[in-house]
Amino acid sequence: MSLTLWLWVVFWGSAFCLRPSDHVRFDILYLSVRRPVRRVFSALAALAILIALGVSWLPTLDYVDFYRIKRSSILRIPLKQVFSVYMIFMTVVMIRYARVLVDVLRGRDEVEGPITSYDILETETAR
Repeated sequence: MSLTLWLWVVFWGSAFCLRPSDHVRFDILYLSVRRPVRRVFSALAALAILIALGVSWLPTLDYVDFYRIKRSSILRIPLKQVFSVYMIFMTVVMIRYARVLVDVLRGRDEVEGPITSYDILETETAR
C-alpha cells in the first residue's frame, strides 16, 4: 500500500503541484547568455521534452495496458490502475511544456523563472 501511494504522490505532485522554480535546473550556461539566446534555449528544451514524451507516449500506454492482467500481491488492485498515474503525469507535462513553447514563440517570458543565486543576492542587498 505504501509503495503504491508513494508512486501516486510523486507523479501526481510532479504533474500538478510543483511550480517551474521547484524543478531542478542546470542553468549555468542559460544564465550566462542574453535573453534572446535564453528564449532559444527554452524553446529547444521544451521541444525536446515534447518530442521525447510524445514519441514514448503510445509505447508507455501499451506497457501500462499490458499490466491489466496482473494484480498487486496484497491489495489485489490491477497494476494497470497503479501505473496509470504515469500516463496522467506524461500528459500533464506535455501540456505544460507545449504552453511554455507557445509562450516562448509568442515572445512572452516564462511566468515564473528559476530562482537563482543572483536573485537571492539582489534580495539580500536590497534589505
